[in-house]
Amino acid sequence: MADDLKLSRILWIAGAYTLVVTGLYLFGYWGRLGLNVLEYIGIGDIVSHALMPFLATIVSLAFGFALSTVIHGARFQSGEGADTIIGRFGRTHWRQLAILDLVAILSVVLFGTEPLKWFLVAMLMIPLTVLPTHLDYFIELMPNPSVRASLLQFPLIIAALSFAQGRLQADNLLKGAGPLLVDVVGSGLQLKSDAAHPVSYVGHVADFFVLYDSAQSQVVLLNAQKVNSLALIKNPKAAF
Repeated sequence: MADDLKLSRILWIAGAYTLVVTGLYLFGYWGRLGLNVLEYIGIGDIVSHALMPFLATIVSLAFGFALSTVIHGARFQSGEGADTIIGRFGRTHWRQLAILDLVAILSVVLFGTEPLKWFLVAMLMIPLTVLPTHLDYFIELMPNPSVRASLLQFPLIIAALSFAQGRLQADNLLKGAGPLLVDVVGSGLQLKSDAAHPVSYVGHVADFFVLYDSAQSQVVLLNAQKVNSLALIKNPKAAF
């Protein structure tokens, strides 16, 4: 019975985390385009609309983490880092360091340039992800420092990077470097498109195809039921 309750709790946490992270990706992507995606899809649709980009982010991060571990190896045994000069300084002045980090994050958000500022924000959040690893609750739950750090820090960094990845992909699309373009003639659309000002395919939400008309710098929503066919072509200038 206890094992069943523990498994249920783990599944609930995993489901909630997946919902939050995929939601952050969607808000980053559609928000950069000026659309509130929740106006078109429900909470239950969030995961299905962002699952593949979410998985791609996790795979790339996991590969980078594994590669870094192989190249650099473990510099300290579990817990030894806290006894270094930097570790002792961090434990003594963690409140001041956390405040400085929050100020830096806020400054980047307010004055940084889209979309790369969100990746810098994610990097600046790394020191903050250390704080939960020193809470008594998590220490008791996960006594091993390495396991505790991995299970608490890595998911938080993924969440921040998912939002940043959404912003980056939307920004590339706005610059004409999205993965797919719309053949407006083949689709029978009354839109103007040329090599300098293509019409990009943004996505599909609810009953709408979403396009970006770069000539007019505007997002176009087409009722999918009123479109006979949508001809898409691969963008030779695609950035991803």
